[in-house]
Amino acid sequence: YQVKIRSIPVAWGNIQPGKLLAINTGMATGDIQGMDTVEPAFKRPAKWIEPMHRERAEMLGFNVVEPSAVLVTHLTETVREHCSELLSRQQVHELLEHLAKDSPKVVEELVPDLLKASQVHQVLENLLRERVPIRDLEAIMETLTDYADKTKDLTILTEYVRHRLAGTICQQNRDKNRTMHVITLDPAIEDVLAAGLEFGERG
Repeated sequence: YQVKIRSIPVAWGNIQPGKLLAINTGMATGDIQGMDTVEPAFKRPAKWIEPMHRERAEMLGFNVVEPSAVLVTHLTETVREHCSELLSRQQVHELLEHLAKDSPKVVEELVPDLLKASQVHQVLENLLRERVPIRDLEAIMETLTDYADKTKDLTILTEYVRHRLAGTICQQNRDKNRTMHVITLDPAIEDVLAAGLEFGERG
């Protein structure tokens, strides 16, 4: 199968109807008979097995799923990865119109006096490219209103919005125990990176 965006293939894979996919998530304690493959969404080692071997595979620690679930998971991850390309200008206008019904002042203060809808679209694309949810459109618009009169640099405006959505970003990166695993940089390295950043007309 192939998944296409605007007629361009962006993802592809193979499924075996009538069989099950046993995925080694790193917890498998043994091996099982089957056809070697790679789980398409997360690129983990896996095997296509006969349904009769399901119980043994699960006992060994494999995650066993139906072919339809493989396809749905791959499609979901593909949409997440390419959602910035899927958000059209028309959809942004519709989102703004919908928000204006409940919070008209939020939209009126920003569009079109401070930012054009096309610029809002670019900020939303930036966020989606980083897998930052844009469900809280009201908070995003309020943040853009707060800073759009100070700068029109969309990269910097995206950064302000990202700060505003910090709680949401943290929440989606917590594990099942509500723990968030992070990597920190030495402050000296942060200073070097910060000194190397330069914002200009081209970003």
